[in-house]
Amino acid sequence: MKRSQRFTLIELLVSKTCQICVSLLYYLPKSTPLFFERERGRGGKGKLSFPVKRKFSLAPALSRFTLIELLVVIAIIAILAAILMPALSSARERAKSSACVNNLKQVSLGASSYAEDFNNFFYTRDDGGSIWSRNSTHIRLSKYVGGPSQKSLDLLAAADRDKQCPKVFMCPDAESHPLEAIAEAKTSTYKSDLAYGFTVSFYAAEVGIHMYTGKSWKNVTGTYTYAPSMLVVGGDNAWYNNRSGRCTQIQVDATLGGAFYTRHLGRGNFFTLAGNVISLTGAELCAFYAVPYRASNGNSYAVPIKRFVNQERFLETY
Repeated sequence: MKRSQRFTLIELLVSKTCQICVSLLYYLPKSTPLFFERERGRGGKGKLSFPVKRKFSLAPALSRFTLIELLVVIAIIAILAAILMPALSSARERAKSSACVNNLKQVSLGASSYAEDFNNFFYTRDDGGSIWSRNSTHIRLSKYVGGPSQKSLDLLAAADRDKQCPKVFMCPDAESHPLEAIAEAKTSTYKSDLAYGFTVSFYAAEVGIHMYTGKSWKNVTGTYTYAPSMLVVGGDNAWYNNRSGRCTQIQVDATLGGAFYTRHLGRGNFFTLAGNVISLTGAELCAFYAVPYRASNGNSYAVPIKRFVNQERFLETY
């Protein structure tokens, strides 16, 4: 028995598409030139040559498309689009995550440069605002990431400082999805509040942390030890509820309304005390990482991370 020939989906789509194109030629007006012309000479050596035109018609003698055939082509195109769209969307999100990682590398270098200029000390406590606030980490880091200096920004009003926020402080995904970036909080009038957040020292009298990178850090009880590459300094963040609205201060338990945010396909991007940039799920963040903490006695400790805001904007606890 003769086996029937099978066609792949792509072959069928190409075939039908070609058939549509050729059929369109069939409906062109007769006055449309659908032939090529070429000249050939007649005669032999020493004789005059006369041009002769030959016409090669491209108009096909095909039947018209049926409604069923047209619907089949449309269905195939719709199926291919449905298959490709999720892949394209995923690729777009991965591109945003890669851009976010590049931004955080520059922010991490800026933080290291700042610490070198200030006796290995990094300012990480503010009133919850970003560059529009004169007390923020962002305004101090601005010139170290290619933005205006703190001195020049101090001369501007808050709304004008907000407009001067360096691009590297903003995650591309936060700019395209602002409501997701601030989770459920909608009170801020400053766009720069979508900027990356920084972890804070919990002791109110202190305003930052020491950037100790040459030693391991222990938690308060001395039970666990963390390398500098396991201590998160800043990165993707979200407001959680309205609380006190301190969006740019990331706390391990989101007590002040700021939390770690896994916005990139279930992962978040962060930079550590060692300067490296990491991409982690919320479970990995809470299981293995901590934030640097400076106590009232001046000692430095590591505080394990307990909470984060997931991609669906729900607070999760570990």
